[in-house]
Amino acid sequence: MNGPAPNMSASNGDGWAVVTAKPPGHMPLREAIRRVANSSHYTGSQHAEAIRGWVVRLAKQHKDSAVPPVKYDSQLYLHPSIHPAFSEPAGSGPQAETLKGQPVGRRNRALAKLQVLRDFEAWLCRPDMKAKGKTLAMAVFVETHAEHYHYSDGKAQRRLKLSGGAIADWRRRYRAGGADALAVDGRGGYDREGPSEEAVSLFWSLRRDARRFAIRYCWRVVAAEAEKHGWRWFASVHTCGIWDRRNRNDRTLTLHQRGEDRYTADHKVFIEPDSESFDPGEAWEADGCTLNVWARLPSGRVVRPVMSAWIDWRSRVLTGYKLVASGTQESVLLAFREGARRYGLPGIVFLDNGKNFSSYTWRGGKPKRHRCTRGEEFEQRAGGIFGMLDVAPRWVTPYSPNSKARIERWFRTLDEQYLKSIASYCGNSPDNRPDKHAALVAKAIEWDELVSILDEAIRVYNERPHTGAGMDGRTPLQVMQLAARKRVLDEKYEPYMLAIWNRPMKVGRQGVTITFRGTRQAYGAFTPELTAIQGQQVRAAYDPDDMSYLDVFMLDGRFVCRAPHNAQVNKKLPGELLGEQIKLRNRDRKAVRKAHDIGAKHLRDPVAMTMAAMEHDSARRRLPDEPPPGGGPNLIPIRPPIDVPDVEARPLRKAVGAETVDEQQRMDDFLARSEEAPKPSAAAQGWADLDKWAESQGDA
Repeated sequence: MNGPAPNMSASNGDGWAVVTAKPPGHMPLREAIRRVANSSHYTGSQHAEAIRGWVVRLAKQHKDSAVPPVKYDSQLYLHPSIHPAFSEPAGSGPQAETLKGQPVGRRNRALAKLQVLRDFEAWLCRPDMKAKGKTLAMAVFVETHAEHYHYSDGKAQRRLKLSGGAIADWRRRYRAGGADALAVDGRGGYDREGPSEEAVSLFWSLRRDARRFAIRYCWRVVAAEAEKHGWRWFASVHTCGIWDRRNRNDRTLTLHQRGEDRYTADHKVFIEPDSESFDPGEAWEADGCTLNVWARLPSGRVVRPVMSAWIDWRSRVLTGYKLVASGTQESVLLAFREGARRYGLPGIVFLDNGKNFSSYTWRGGKPKRHRCTRGEEFEQRAGGIFGMLDVAPRWVTPYSPNSKARIERWFRTLDEQYLKSIASYCGNSPDNRPDKHAALVAKAIEWDELVSILDEAIRVYNERPHTGAGMDGRTPLQVMQLAARKRVLDEKYEPYMLAIWNRPMKVGRQGVTITFRGTRQAYGAFTPELTAIQGQQVRAAYDPDDMSYLDVFMLDGRFVCRAPHNAQVNKKLPGELLGEQIKLRNRDRKAVRKAHDIGAKHLRDPVAMTMAAMEHDSARRRLPDEPPPGGGPNLIPIRPPIDVPDVEARPLRKAVGAETVDEQQRMDDFLARSEEAPKPSAAAQGWADLDKWAESQGDA
């Protein structure tokens, strides 16, 4: 270039050509610095002063080029052709490429921070800001650009908060880790690769321990192991805590640290049931609840009453309830009886896992109840009242209020809308219990008054429109009237089906004995039907409201009798009742004696009758005669190895004249003639001794 370009004057004292008009195609020095900072063609220091010095030296090298740097309005302008770094647009360098793996919101926030740093570097290059110094220039920049930077986080538009400390922290982290450090806010203080997998695994194994170790303890243990094995790990516990909050799973920590129950209460997913699962009156829920009020019994004792209640699943009608001082199976039965008489019998019942709902009366001694497993419901056809009424019991998951949400919601409604207005209300949780306990006991409500309040509350509840699922603004009674079927019990079976059934017992001489509310009760001591089956096993059913009698059944269901309660006589005051008891006892003894006499008349000849019975039994049990196989057995003669004379074929003969000869005399003569007479045998010697003893006795 031989001379200055058009509109160009002589160079100033700095050596730059000064122009009177803004040159087209040129960019100011601050824009050139920004592009160099993002360019992959620049490998020097990222410090703003270093980049500025590099750009100025590059501009001086191109003073004599076809498009030299010029100065306009005290600003230095450079043409993009000077260096490839000036041709790349801002934000297109390798730092933006590293953010592709980040979420959209985090990436946009990092790009906004990067833009702040570029604008701030250009801000520092202004002459007026140089004169003020970096600290004051930063304060002016924050005040000027506080509402300037925004980024999109999904559908939301967020503003980037500026402060002097934040900009200084972003500059420090950007120099250390680039744009990735801005994406993760840089508070981790770790490199781009993150901590080692071994360190992370060890940290989570300690963090999820049931002993609930503190983060400082976990970080310290992992840091020691990381230094020993060369793992990447955090330099401070503060950084580790920030990383823990961002990467931990609260559901997992709750399950491992605080147990299954806490996880169920805080994080377990609720399965919404279909409101059309059952018809009105088909399924009931049952539960018992200790009311949060103090009440005074007629006896004067102050208690917190227990309410046993049944509610219809579909219509939310509270079918029946019973208020007692302490919950028992009798209170549950009385509440069930009330509902069955009003609304019919359910086909399915959802029961609590307490003993009051799974006693022998309800399930008839069957094996333990089944529970829901893997989302499948197992029905159990139990014995007892459920088996006799063809009701399918389903025991809900223990300690899970959602399993019987209808009845739990009723108890909550009762507590919040009615019981809180009573003066002796004692609160439903430790957080809202009144402080003065003795004062509440002194304000205990009378029992009859509390029963009246509950009756009125239930009436209002059943007649009030509901907004729950499937209710459509109707009252529980209106929904109950839409039932297509109603299971009813014949009146003649009602006293026996809706009663307490005791376990099998043996009939004794005092009849049958049960234990009712801790007291022994005896029935049927003088009932002939029980006397006849004494010693056998029977079952008994009784009405908790009327304990004057028992209905006794055999184990196969046959009715025996209705046994009255055994009268208890005060022996200090004998009277007509004692005389009646004595007469009954004597009458029983005469009946037994008469039965014995009738049996003895039939037993005329016990020996003959016994033999006849045995002969009859033998004839009954004797098998018929069977013919031998082949017409009879084959006869096999046995021949011993000796010769036996045929006496019948050859008769014994004697010599003529020998008929009168004594054979014994002949044997004695033969032995006498022998050279040596044989010694007598032991038997012969014994007989000889016996003859001598006889002769001596004869002489005597």
